[in-house]
Amino acid sequence: MGRYRQQYLQALGAQSSFYRRTAMGREAGASEHVGTSPYLHDVFGLCADPITELELRQFMPPASLQAALASLQALGLIECVSRPVCREPANDRQAANRSLFVPAPIAA
Repeated sequence: MGRYRQQYLQALGAQSSFYRRTAMGREAGASEHVGTSPYLHDVFGLCADPITELELRQFMPPASLQAALASLQALGLIECVSRPVCREPANDRQAANRSLFVPAPIAA
């Protein structure tokens, strides 16, 4: 199997895996553990909401991404999950500016 075909199959397999911050990564001041690497800061910021590896690949080269993911996982700041789970329930509160989006009657 060719190299590009292998990368394609790996990418398809990665679609079902999501990266998200751990409880330690969500704590205040967790970004101080990341260090000075811009790649680590970028990946850590993108993982605030669950994100797939394919989405992460749009922002950086694969080798740098793999190194950043491995480092953040080793630090315990992010984790790989098969399905994202919402941490907070949906908010049913109506928007304060809802009257701006209500269509007004058309005057003839």
